[in-house]
Amino acid sequence: MDVWSQGPIVFQKRTNRAASFKELVEKLHSLSDHNVMEIFSVIARGIWLRRNKLIFEDSFTHPTKVQCTSRKGVQVHQADLPDWNPPPIGFININWDATLNIAKDRIGIGLVAQDCEGSIVASKKLAQSGFMDPLLAEAQGAFQATRWARGMRFSPVILEGHAQQIVKGLNQQLDR
Repeated sequence: MDVWSQGPIVFQKRTNRAASFKELVEKLHSLSDHNVMEIFSVIARGIWLRRNKLIFEDSFTHPTKVQCTSRKGVQVHQADLPDWNPPPIGFININWDATLNIAKDRIGIGLVAQDCEGSIVASKKLAQSGFMDPLLAEAQGAFQATRWARGMRFSPVILEGHAQQIVKGLNQQLDR
């Protein structure tokens, strides 16, 4: 618990007699707000990376460094977060993203559906071969998002992605 002792006071003063890590997370989640859980998650990841570095590289990382790296990580993450507005009542917002793994000739697609309160209703991940062009991968992500929305019977939906060209294409009015 040496890393936790340098963390926020909520971690220092809490006596957690949880039987498992899962129980600890659930207990902390029920008693804390989003920001505390974000800090907890980043510190827990830092501890995991510290453990791996010790086991696999025989290198010790001081708890203070883990704590400082975690704080910086949270600050960077919060600064990089775009403003997100929940969809109107009754709508489902589906966000997609695609990533390339050129070495394995694969793409990964992530889909997240959220309701008007920002709660995650469903999520899905896909991996496919090919599509080594980033724009084509994003287009495939948009296609999979629409296909998934239809299959899940989400209606009405708002689709969000990061590839401006794809988003503009989806928003164009077509003359038919």
